[in-house]
Amino acid sequence: MMRMRAAAVLLALVGALVLVRGAEARYTPPAVAENFVGPQTPEWMPYEPVVDLPETRAGARVAWILEMFRGGEMGAVSDYATQRVIDQVGEDGFREFIAQGREAAGWMFPTVIIESQEDALIAYLRSAADPERWVLRVTTTEDEPGKIDSLVFQPAPTPGIERARDWQTLADRLDAAGYDYSVTVWEIVDREGKNAIAPVALMNEKKSLNISGAMSLYVLGAVTEKIAAGDGSWEEMVTIRESLKSIPDSPLKQTPEGVEHMVASLAGQMLQGDDTATDHLIDWVGMDRLTKFVEGVRTDSAANGPFLTTTEAYELKMSFDPELQSAYAAADVAGRRAMLDGFDTIDAELMKFWVKPQGVDKVGHFASSRELASVLLYLRNTALRPGMEALREILGANQQFRVDSGLWRSMSFSAGAEPGVLCAGVMMERMDGRWFVVTIVFNNAETPLVPDETSPLMLALIELLQRP
Repeated sequence: MMRMRAAAVLLALVGALVLVRGAEARYTPPAVAENFVGPQTPEWMPYEPVVDLPETRAGARVAWILEMFRGGEMGAVSDYATQRVIDQVGEDGFREFIAQGREAAGWMFPTVIIESQEDALIAYLRSAADPERWVLRVTTTEDEPGKIDSLVFQPAPTPGIERARDWQTLADRLDAAGYDYSVTVWEIVDREGKNAIAPVALMNEKKSLNISGAMSLYVLGAVTEKIAAGDGSWEEMVTIRESLKSIPDSPLKQTPEGVEHMVASLAGQMLQGDDTATDHLIDWVGMDRLTKFVEGVRTDSAANGPFLTTTEAYELKMSFDPELQSAYAAADVAGRRAMLDGFDTIDAELMKFWVKPQGVDKVGHFASSRELASVLLYLRNTALRPGMEALREILGANQQFRVDSGLWRSMSFSAGAEPGVLCAGVMMERMDGRWFVVTIVFNNAETPLVPDETSPLMLALIELLQRP
């Protein structure tokens, strides 16, 4: 759950309207090209605390823009834009800008104020359901007080990596971060003709933490085990059912009931973050079989059944009820199942209010980074067997984690994130033929994780592995 993707859209308004999709800009105003360089931000991150906008003329206009992106009624353009802007782009052009921003960004919140003056504001923005950070700059003017005179809205650029001298230096950074973590780095080696993992760096490797949507690795492992045992196939068709559709919107959730998808297709969509695909595969593999698989790889974490579907996890999290979450954590398996069976369907609109940690240490799926590494090794070993070509394709299709393509030949990636949780499992093949498994779990039960801390740590880890 909570594995989101962002659109690549840039919008700018500086006396003229500019829309860029991908990398092809029709026009870049000189004011943007010469005077504005967006603040840099890590390229992969979870969520941040929401901050208040300053009580300035520019702050008021940013608040208005965010309200328009959320679907607010605009009214007369002349009430919000200077005559210079209207003369340049027209009222229809201004409205098109707002419509494009609404499509690209939707419900967004300010998370960091970069610069604030009475008539100028630069801020980072983040959606409650999107891992990409955006940067917004707005200026107003004294000549027409409170009206927008220039605006830039774009995905924030990516910084370089702050290198760690060695693994101990990285461990020291993790200790100083102030949140719970479990990190392992392994090399895949040959032991008597069989693949095994040898430790490269272990940091709190036995600590059991919330892994959020990375529980999809367990689901994929159970699906793989069922097929390897001859009890199913990657080509088997699964019928889409309304009762198995999860809370967040997704391509599969929009699929009409009764349409059939192959197991392999569902598995690929699951690793891409489709929670409806996850819940259909949980149903296909069977809860008993899935639980048995999870127990078979569990060495460090305490039993935390029943295994939650994504829908059940959302119901617990988005109750926003700490007492209920504590009661669930204190109950036995039967008591937890009774609580889950008593939930009513929740409204997907509640997701936009989920910006703070909810029961991170009480509700969800829990595992150590060492346990996650064992699941990844099982998947890789099984993918090398005859008849498992589909699994190899599934594991190789998810390339969301960006690495230097000149140093890495291939990789597979799965992640889970929610406010207060970040988890990633990566298998990477270096150009010299060496394979590595990396598992990372960060938890903060009190406040959202700060991306300016977590992302550089992850990138520094990958950079250490790039060295000979």
